[in-house]
Amino acid sequence: MLSTQKLTSWDTMMKAFYNGTEADYLHESTSAEKAFFQPETDIKYTELTKVVMLRHNYCAVMNRVLHGYEWFQRISSDGSAEDDGTLSKKDTLRWILLSQPILTEAFITNSIESRKSAEAAIGLVRAYRRFDGNDDEGTPFYKAFLHFKEVFMDLPTFVTGEELDSFEKEFWGWYNKEQFVPGISALIKMNMKGNEGEKLTEDQLKKLVLRVKSEKDIDKRTILALELGLYSRYLLEAWISWRANAQMEHSPSSFSLIPNNYYDLIRVKCLNTMLRHCQEEDDYRTRCLMENLILCELVHRMGSLAGNSSFLTCMHLSYNEFIHSIQTCGLL
Repeated sequence: MLSTQKLTSWDTMMKAFYNGTEADYLHESTSAEKAFFQPETDIKYTELTKVVMLRHNYCAVMNRVLHGYEWFQRISSDGSAEDDGTLSKKDTLRWILLSQPILTEAFITNSIESRKSAEAAIGLVRAYRRFDGNDDEGTPFYKAFLHFKEVFMDLPTFVTGEELDSFEKEFWGWYNKEQFVPGISALIKMNMKGNEGEKLTEDQLKKLVLRVKSEKDIDKRTILALELGLYSRYLLEAWISWRANAQMEHSPSSFSLIPNNYYDLIRVKCLNTMLRHCQEEDDYRTRCLMENLILCELVHRMGSLAGNSSFLTCMHLSYNEFIHSIQTCGLL
């Protein structure tokens, strides 16, 4: 690391993953409030800051509800209770109660500086509080979620459609990793599907690790090690890769603790880093990356055939995401 590692250190991650009860894979040690954006002390409260905060925190409410909802769906579809005939409405309501996001309406109102948006967010939380397991079309929970999405479409934005189109057209020339690390494409190709041939030797891997540790240029270092740090155009990729690999290291299972609050605490750190850069330099490309960062979905509990979505994310990072090919890069 270029500085003391605190938020992503091994000890910090262990505290995020282990809440003292191995059987409890719902309640993480990081509070839900930590997942919400607050500008760091040196960030100016500009219109850009205001809209970034609004869009992120609005999405953060949905992610907290969705995290609980997915846990409920997983535990209620376990099958063991159904097999022995003991599954009851009481079980359903108990699980829903346990899965409630711990967010007060006052906190939501203070975090979302738009009355209409705050009301829609609170409405979603209230609807999930009254949820009875039925999410069919026309039910209160279904309607609240639909209204929440409709309000999101009317939120102010900080990047235009024209800017997104321009960014997409010039993306690969700007993102090209060869400009900072000549030969990096050969390393990437070794891990891609259909290229299971020659690999780095143990000695070559040791040399690569030493190079990562000695590299001082943040763009080069982020490409090689995908660490969080100072601003880099590769910060979005770094966060996505770090989150997926941290979860895979803990467990790819759908019956594991998935600390989405902790992951979003780091997402907020990345947003502050990107925002700080944009206040120093009007960079529409970074604003495009911020929008993508805000819209990155949480780690889904049942997001792949193997379990949670970290497995699928790691696969795509190795095969096509952020890799220049005829396949998509995963951006808007």
